[in-house]
Amino acid sequence: MVNALSTSLVRFENIEKSYKETKALKCISFEIKKGEIFGYVGPNGAGKTTTIKILVGLIRDFAGSILINGNPLDYGSNGFHRMLGYLPQDVGFQEWRTVDHALMTFGRLSGMNKGEVRERIPGVLELVTLENVRYKHIRKLSGGMQQKLLLAQALLHDPEFLVLDEPMTGLDPLARHHLKSVFQQVAKKAGKTIFFSTHILSDLEGVCNTIAVLNNGQIIKIGPPKEMREEYRTRDVVEVVYADGAPALSDVSGLDMVEDVSMTEDGAQRVLLKRGNDLDSSMARLMARLVEQGCRVRNYNLVRPTLDDVYLQLIGGERKP
Repeated sequence: MVNALSTSLVRFENIEKSYKETKALKCISFEIKKGEIFGYVGPNGAGKTTTIKILVGLIRDFAGSILINGNPLDYGSNGFHRMLGYLPQDVGFQEWRTVDHALMTFGRLSGMNKGEVRERIPGVLELVTLENVRYKHIRKLSGGMQQKLLLAQALLHDPEFLVLDEPMTGLDPLARHHLKSVFQQVAKKAGKTIFFSTHILSDLEGVCNTIAVLNNGQIIKIGPPKEMREEYRTRDVVEVVYADGAPALSDVSGLDMVEDVSMTEDGAQRVLLKRGNDLDSSMARLMARLVEQGCRVRNYNLVRPTLDDVYLQLIGGERKP
């Protein structure tokens, strides 16, 4: 059986786009595999929306090529738009409509007949966890629910490929978390491929199979999140959280693998390990010293860089010590 994530759905090859004297995209190349959630991240003005507009056909004057299932993209004749669900940035609904009414209108505008739309609405609302608000007016929905509704309209015609431009803009942390869960459900349960852009890298944490970092019209890094974090883990840091009132590690004499010890604002202790030492051995020796000194440890773990740490290093052009 062929692994879906090994098969290319969309391939960008040397795409360039200029606006007069400004080069918005500079020879970008990447591929999106079937069944994956692909995150496209970069600061505002990096070229994310230009990339998406080229992909969905809103911009057709560009250099380079795009392949869909291995064939050159033809916006009109090869059925690409039937396999595409698109959620633009800053799109909204007429808030006096109900959820059901809005989806029926969007479905009819997309060419579906009433019967097809009626058949699709319940399943789509269940997929985005809005089945209980089908007959509510949109003005009564939270911001997170409205974003889910936008996703529902993009899914209504059962597309294979979802393209989402800044879908989490304006959402609070809880709503962002819920929407990320929906993305995972859509990819896993419905078998969709998702390409979405954001300028906040933490939106992609725990969701994406692949991340591409765009800056000044160029892709400066692309790969799985885990590999990115490992590559930018330039130093090993062990964080020790102590029981209330317990003494912290005070004597590091003889621990030649320890470079520095510091306390965080919330009372945890961070032990910076020197480069070149065996990590497992270093952590075992450190734990033995904590036991020797009678330190009551509540939590003990190796600190890994977050995607935000990676992003700052990439966009800032430097690695942290």
